[in-house]
Amino acid sequence: IVLDLSNNYGGDVYLAHQINNILFPDIQTFPVDLKVNDISIQFIERFSMINSLFNEKSPFLQHYKTYISTRTNSSFNSIKDFIGNNLYTRGGIQLKYTSKAFFNDTILYGGAIEFPKPPKFPWTEKDIIILTNGLCFSSCATITQRLAEHNVPTVVVGGFPNKRFSFASTSGGSKTSTDSFKTYFKILKNLNSSLVSSLTLPETLTLSFTIDEAYSVNHPNEVMDFSFRPADYQLYYDERSSRDPSQLWMQSAKFIKN
Repeated sequence: IVLDLSNNYGGDVYLAHQINNILFPDIQTFPVDLKVNDISIQFIERFSMINSLFNEKSPFLQHYKTYISTRTNSSFNSIKDFIGNNLYTRGGIQLKYTSKAFFNDTILYGGAIEFPKPPKFPWTEKDIIILTNGLCFSSCATITQRLAEHNVPTVVVGGFPNKRFSFASTSGGSKTSTDSFKTYFKILKNLNSSLVSSLTLPETLTLSFTIDEAYSVNHPNEVMDFSFRPADYQLYYDERSSRDPSQLWMQSAKFIKN
């Protein structure tokens, strides 16, 4: 199997988890955590207190029941349990983060897309190879980098001669935007008024930023957003393969046979 994910800018993280689960049902997703500060702690506490949001199974990333504890492999017992007391140094600054957790895919999106338990397929990691041209981000990177940690080999197309570049980047984390904040303010009527008044949101521009970060499964202290992982193999475009990607598929398949 040649899994070609070139020019893939990502999408739904839930579907990325399901694709990995179909290919290898026994592997776990990347654990994540959220930065805790005066703003995020308000959202975590207030969203988690609105039971109707959870009952409607809306995918609010600030709701603590959206996550499963990596320590107990079960849902968090409380908001306090989810927030925890975890300090890490980022860029020379000590910051607080929530307890590490897995996305609760059963809850996320409320089972709107339900997949049956996959059958036992005949392939192993030795029968698959991942092909990208380096443009594989977000959910695409969640697929490729997680499979790579499961010993699925990777091929990248292009780059400098004899210097392989990364086959994917920015995996696992989630982002929000200032537009979403405006929606949050409408939902959360009980937010701290001084907090709301201190946030000046742009009217004509949208600022996007990450709200959680993902960690490697094989190297638990490695933040995936900051990691550089060169591919195992390297190919180059030529006159034929630049027009016909199947040429790259056939070349990649040879690495499996070797």
